[in-house]
Amino acid sequence: MLADPDTIAAIEEKGITFDEFKVLCQKHADVSAFKALGSSLQLFTDQLVKTSSSHDLFMIVSYSRRIVNQAGNGHYSPVSAYHGGEDMALILDVAQHKYPFHWLPGKVLWEAMNELDGGTREKRGFE
Repeated sequence: MLADPDTIAAIEEKGITFDEFKVLCQKHADVSAFKALGSSLQLFTDQLVKTSSSHDLFMIVSYSRRIVNQAGNGHYSPVSAYHGGEDMALILDVAQHKYPFHWLPGKVLWEAMNELDGGTREKRGFE
């Protein structure tokens, strides 16, 4: 997906903002992006239900690892499943050498997306 070596080097050095990630995703898929600031816990939960019950919709969250008691801060991960009865989201691709996939309460994940990104001073979000 990243053919430009300069883009790859910049991401490896500085990371990638939510808006940059959105633009990158839009080059390859039809994307709906929601920043936590312009969204709500209810919309997020509705989207968790919608994407987890579909075979052709996917969700990626940008969240603060610090809020979920992990080392580091900003991270992007796909959400693989959602259990509405328990309000738990299954988070994948979490740096397997440090953290295995895990379930997070939807409300905690929402709080982790509401943490300000230190580089942009904006809240994170989901696509």
